[in-house]
Amino acid sequence: MSGNNSIAILGGFRLYKFRNRYSINYWHYVYINFLSNRFREVYLIAPTLEVESQIEDLCILDFPNLIIKEMPYYEKYIQGIKLFRYHFKNIKELKNVGTFFCQVPGPYSWMPKLLFRKKCIIEYIGDSVSVMWRNVHYGLLYKCFLIICYLPEYFLSIIAARLSMVYTCGVHLQKKLGKFGVKSTALVASLLTAEDFYEKEFKFSGNLLYVGFIRYAKGLETIVDAISILKKMGFEVRLDIVGDGEFKDELVRIVRMKDMDDDIVFHGHISDRKRLREFYRKSDVFLFPSLSEGSPRVVLEAMANSLPVVSTPVGALPYIFQNDKHIKYAEFNNAESFAAKVVEYVSDANTTKMITREAYREVRDYYTLERFLSTLFETRGR
Repeated sequence: MSGNNSIAILGGFRLYKFRNRYSINYWHYVYINFLSNRFREVYLIAPTLEVESQIEDLCILDFPNLIIKEMPYYEKYIQGIKLFRYHFKNIKELKNVGTFFCQVPGPYSWMPKLLFRKKCIIEYIGDSVSVMWRNVHYGLLYKCFLIICYLPEYFLSIIAARLSMVYTCGVHLQKKLGKFGVKSTALVASLLTAEDFYEKEFKFSGNLLYVGFIRYAKGLETIVDAISILKKMGFEVRLDIVGDGEFKDELVRIVRMKDMDDDIVFHGHISDRKRLREFYRKSDVFLFPSLSEGSPRVVLEAMANSLPVVSTPVGALPYIFQNDKHIKYAEFNNAESFAAKVVEYVSDANTTKMITREAYREVRDYYTLERFLSTLFETRGR
């Protein structure tokens, strides 16, 4: 290991292993590609799942300076928190690494700083407390129980953050951390490169789109109900849902129960950027009903492809995009509000064109991949 010329990654990165070759989703591949060009050695501590065949949509990791530190595979946070000894062992073995890059929330993101006194760059990508509290599927007592169980990890992460270089996905997280004395820089996470931008004129043909995880905290039942409302109002609409997650089976069941199979189509997770762009470019309005976020990059992608957006005022969005100038905000868990915002776009095409142009220019000028990663890793931590 070469000290200042090395970096270790500890975050929500998950690997898939086939015949001793590792693959990863595109978003995390971008991080590793960027770091491999700036450090002599890059170490990745990640849960790893052996698979029987190569998964097509994933990116193969073939960087000669990348060293993998495998962890037992897990998907949920509560599963990862049980793996204390694996985290401790892997971090201890990398005691000579110059810098650690850690993501919060993530199990033991505080460990490199507090137990091993490493230089750390910490990226806050979300607020787990808000996610738990806003989840409509949890009762009050269960919410309180989950939050209380998470508090030790939460406050240890804050202590580590006060001693590290910290970036947040949005001003809202920056303000929350500031209450605990954490100094941070607010960023907007973006994957956008030149080929992601596409200008088109608004024309409504009834194609609506959601891209993202299918989880309880994404509020997807809201837009299912919004589609039903629009249909009753006489609009011929169809919703494409691109993504996967633990709530998918339940959401499919809800759609079938409402007899909406012809109106809502599930396409699964799509990592291939070219194919994903096709969905953005053939759609008319992007719907994002999430209950808690950092800086949702799918909204940026929709805007970059000239799609008008209806979203909850979630995460960083209200701090960077103005209502009725770049975007239309709908109320949380309110299908009527989402349906009404879609109708506003459809009924006033000239205003919709103005909004999509303003959003396109804002994203093009300020929220690109190169700008995001260059800022995030412009320092080696402290």
